[in-house]
Amino acid sequence: PFAWSVIEPGVLRPAFERVFRGDMFVSAWPSFAVTNDSTTILVKVESRPRSELLFGFAYDNDYQARVNGTTVMRPLDRRLPNKISLGATIDPLRKNVFFAVEPHSLGRGGDGWFLRGGWRQTDVRLFDADRNIEEARVERLEGMAGLQKRLTRSYLLQAGAGYGFAGTDERDLSGGLASVRIQSGSAFGEGIQTVVLAGKETYATVVAPATVDVR
Repeated sequence: PFAWSVIEPGVLRPAFERVFRGDMFVSAWPSFAVTNDSTTILVKVESRPRSELLFGFAYDNDYQARVNGTTVMRPLDRRLPNKISLGATIDPLRKNVFFAVEPHSLGRGGDGWFLRGGWRQTDVRLFDADRNIEEARVERLEGMAGLQKRLTRSYLLQAGAGYGFAGTDERDLSGGLASVRIQSGSAFGEGIQTVVLAGKETYATVVAPATVDVR
């Protein structure tokens, strides 16, 4: 007698998607091995390095030269967290230092918590009618804890709360900070994000970018 077995690729897809979204591997290639009357799935895995340094450089005729450096650490011998990022971006008008702590990489849309924050100093240029330029310095400080959750195959939710500060030479704003972002994989919209800073004075923004391809 012959025994026939059928492998349904759709059954395996959710598991491989979770591996991909974890973003802790350079590659994970599945293959099949047949032994007697059994079929086994083997996965050849190449893990990401325990630590790496990322460096970028750019130049244009507006901001001139700018550099970015980020150190990524993956202490896999510990339970949590499994990804820690520290970085900075510098150009003639902006200085930005940031950090992120995650149980695994959330860059590809996986579920998980996060701690994020940073400090940013920006020299905002103000142009008058005669094309004269004045500069106003703005400093921002933010720290936030939150959660990322995939709602559907096309929609991703990020929500967090923490503390925020925004200051200039003339006035300062500080208080509780909350942010909600829905990222869309739709062809017509990238999603929507809202940020609220509540203190003595409130500050709120709503951003809803959208693109349409005309072929």
